[in-house]
Amino acid sequence: MKRLLLLTLPLLTSLACALAVDTADTETANQPAQLTDARPAVVILSPQSDEQYALGIEVPIYIEARDLGSGVSQIVIQDNFDETIGTIMADNIQGDAILTGTVFWTPPTAQRHFIKAQALRADGTGSVIAETSIQVVVVEGFAPPPPVEPSPAESTEAPASDGDGATDTTNSAATEPAQPAAPAQGSDPVVEPTATTVDVQEPAPANENATGTLPAVVAIPLNVRVAPNVSAELATNPLQQGATLELIGRSEDNLWFAITLSTGGTGWIFGDGVTVDGDPMTLPLVAAP
Repeated sequence: MKRLLLLTLPLLTSLACALAVDTADTETANQPAQLTDARPAVVILSPQSDEQYALGIEVPIYIEARDLGSGVSQIVIQDNFDETIGTIMADNIQGDAILTGTVFWTPPTAQRHFIKAQALRADGTGSVIAETSIQVVVVEGFAPPPPVEPSPAESTEAPASDGDGATDTTNSAATEPAQPAAPAQGSDPVVEPTATTVDVQEPAPANENATGTLPAVVAIPLNVRVAPNVSAELATNPLQQGATLELIGRSEDNLWFAITLSTGGTGWIFGDGVTVDGDPMTLPLVAAP
């Protein structure tokens, strides 16, 4: 009998320990997950590491950040000198669970540039910094796009001064009626208009019914995508600098050109990466897939 009791006691002790462990595991499993303690995450989707761009070309930087707990309030993008390139802000002041956006940046020098991005919560909690790099090179014979000129309707002249220290803040005759001058004594009255009408020439609309193709030369290595946006999948291998091709159309925003793939489909390339022989506006509009 004593031997039986000695054998039974260890078994009862082991069973009690097992039940205690199971109860603790059950209580732990029933506790809610603390999602808000995790840091936000950010990834640079484009450009890819070590992509090449010609000096003077505007680089689109496409970024996505996630924080399913507290939300992402902003994404800060900086260069290798910690100078801020741009900021993507959430519509919700407390942050969005998923925040995406594109910042356009023109690198100032021909060298390797690092691009860094960090997602931030509203309380300042930051993600691990995401990083990529691009190589900016000088392409012989390639000229960057000219700066956009102001339209004829916009006035860039500084307000006129009468020389007494007071600045004349009145607008031009196109917006302020002209005051008739008093006639001099002994002279005939001079009839002057009470208002001046200025005809502003509107820019010609894009030719949506254009047809035809245009030859072009690849200025920098270019990705070919299945749709006219930087997040679209690659359609084929990148085009090498100096390659010649035929443009068959343009996107609605005039930023991308359509080309015919060797497989017979349509691919899209970023317009700033090619030198076009002719007026791109004569290309027909091609609907994005």
